[in-house]
Amino acid sequence: MQTFFIDINLSAKAPSLTKSIGKNILCLNSQIIRKDVYMGIDGTYKVDVTTTMGTEHIEFNFQTEGKSLGGTMDGLFGFQSFGSGTIDGKDISVITMLKAPVGEMELKIDATIDGDKISGQLQLGTFRPSLFEGTRV
Repeated sequence: MQTFFIDINLSAKAPSLTKSIGKNILCLNSQIIRKDVYMGIDGTYKVDVTTTMGTEHIEFNFQTEGKSLGGTMDGLFGFQSFGSGTIDGKDISVITMLKAPVGEMELKIDATIDGDKISGQLQLGTFRPSLFEGTRV
């Protein structure tokens, strides 16, 4: 899959399209997608996770490529990377294996990013899901 960024003025050929997505667009597999929806997710976010044992602090760094999401997390169980995430508009989803003191455990993250704010839940193995919220730094 190749991603092409194009910067053209569509007002002469498709004025209604220009109004809805503006001058900068992302063309992905022949589909026109708003660049700001996907590219706006990239960055570092500091979040507070509410767990049964208190509040944990995690720093996520998200990097997008089309509708794919990768990145790193630092905090809970140290520094970890992941590359199995997906993007659907402002919603993200990640399922990855996390190295924990008791061995590898599945980590599921579901979140919504709205501007510089992120909120959602994560679930580690069979533990109860934990809510989190935070901001881009």
